Amino acid sequence: MPCPIVQLHPLAVGKRKWLFADTLRGARASATIFSLIKTAEANEIEPYEYLPYVLMYIASADTFVKLEALLPLNMKAAIKQ
Repeated sequence: MPCPIVQLHPLAVGKRKWLFADTLRGARASATIFSLIKTAEANEIEPYEYLPYVLMYIASADTFVKLEALLPLNMKAAIKQ
């Protein structure tokens, strides 16, 4: 596992950009994407493979169970196929 300081580096680099999120909604969207990327990495899933998959199926996820199935911790088998 990398040093915690190395893991915080992207946050330090990005914080200057995030200061200029024009709206609360934009800030929440950025936080959501960043959380998905970091959770995918923590579950050893390549974010560039995970995000397109989620974006393709999230519109049809009309229940909590379907949304939960798209979380990175539930996706290892589906992404690696």
